[in-house]
Parts: sequence; C-alpha cells; structure tokens
Amino acid sequence: MSLLRRYREALAELFSLSQMKSTLPKFHFSGLNKQLSIASDIPIEYGKIQRIIRECYDFVRQNGMSGSESMILLNESFLSRYRYNYERALSLSMEGFAKYNGSAAKYTKISHYNDVMSNLTALKRLAELKEWFVKLQNLDTSFAVSKQLHTLHYQAEIALLEGNPKAAHEFAVRRLRRDRETGGDCYSSLRLIIRTGIAAGEPDSLPEHLIAIARLRNSEDGHCRYTVQKLFGEYYAARYKRGRRASDLSAARRCLLRALKIGTQIDRLLECDGRQKEIAELLGELG
Repeated sequence: MSLLRRYREALAELFSLSQMKSTLPKFHFSGLNKQLSIASDIPIEYGKIQRIIRECYDFVRQNGMSGSESMILLNESFLSRYRYNYERALSLSMEGFAKYNGSAAKYTKISHYNDVMSNLTALKRLAELKEWFVKLQNLDTSFAVSKQLHTLHYQAEIALLEGNPKAAHEFAVRRLRRDRETGGDCYSSLRLIIRTGIAAGEPDSLPEHLIAIARLRNSEDGHCRYTVQKLFGEYYAARYKRGRRASDLSAARRCLLRALKIGTQIDRLLECDGRQKEIAELLGELG
C-alpha cells in the first residue's frame, strides 16, 4: 500500500471523528494539508494535487480558519518549485510570509523565511537573499537549532552565488556536524555538503556522505530518488573531469540516465520538463 493511500485512510478516520467533535476542525485541516504535502512529495498527478489544494482552501474558509492559509501557500510554493516555476514559487512564498500570523505552531515563521530564501537562491537573486539573511539573523525564535541550521545553509548558498565554493563547503561541513549533533535526519545537510564539495573540486572528500545519502535511493519521495541519483551522477562527472577515467565517465552516465528516468516520470506527473532539461545539460557536459 502506498504512503499516500495509507495516509488517506488515516485522514478518512480523522474526518469521521471531526464530525463528532466540533473542536477537531484544526486537526482535520492539518490532515488535509499533510495529504497535500505527501501528494506533492511522491508526487501524484498535478491535476489531483490541484484538487487537494482547492479542498484545503474550501475547508479553511468554511471553518473560519483564514489564519491557516499561509500553510497552504507554503505547500503551493513547494509544488511550484518542484515544477521549476521559481517566479511563481517566490510569489506564493511572499504571500504566505505576509499572511502568517503565528497560529500554526508546526509551520513556524522560520519555515516561511526558509521558503522565501530557497526561492531567491533558485533564482540567484543574491542581493535580495542577503537582505533576507539579515532578517533571519534578527529573527527572535524559540527554534534555535533550526535557525542555526538555516543560517549555515544560507551562508553556504550565498558563498556559492558569490563564487566562493570552498567557503561554501566549509559552511556545509559545519551544518552537517550540527545536524548530527542534534539528531536531525541530515538529508538537507548531506545534499548541501555533496553539492558544495563538487563545486569546490573536492569529490574525494565525499564518498562517506554519498554512502549516507544512498539509503534514500528507494525513498517513496520521488524528488529524493531523483536528487540522489543526480548527485551520484554529478560526483562521478566531477571525478571524470579531474582524472579522465573511463570508469568514472561510465558511472556518471549510468547514474544520470537513472536520474533521467525518474525525472521524466516526475515531470510527466507534474506537467513540466525541468528535470529532463537539467539532466540533458549534465549529459551534454560529459560529451
């Protein structure tokens, strides 16, 4: 049984409870919003995700929960980023940030900061990203560890955009260390340290991190599966460019073609072509 099907069954049970107790609408909405998140992560067909989004908006409006709209906007921004539509993602994230009123404990304000900054990073808007980084530093939050991890992450992203990959890699190393110290799942930290290590021309420092992230090659999250294969492809491509070994070239192509297969399926479901273009460019660089 798929993750989404299991969650839908749990949601149906929760909905039946919410009919009996008027105090439960917020929990039912939380379930709907989680369903939206899972549907985007797997992902399922774009049209079906859009229907879940409409259901979320209808529910909050019917139950006087307008303060929860920022949570839907956050997930809509993720979805637009998954579709490589970064301008729309940024617009949604800005709207979500403006509407956040502190009523949703799980989706803290730092989540909205991260969403805006992720989109600015994708669009390579360095000046604006720096402005938001200052705002992040001035943010008063009880989520100290999350703030530390986001700070190190965006220090690395800013360094990359400034053309200083070695500094970026140093920040990534510190982020992974802090993530492990605090018991995090380390996925974002591993992605960052591999990306910055490749950019810094230090692929030989990465095998242990690739081994750690390899466990997600069979994740139910399609984006994770795609990203892991792409990172392995980029790693072997970096090795090939340094040593021109045929075995590295073969491994790079093999991993990138696996990423292409996964990415093509995701693009079809989400009605976009960003992953296919991304992999075609990487394969083209190999010659």
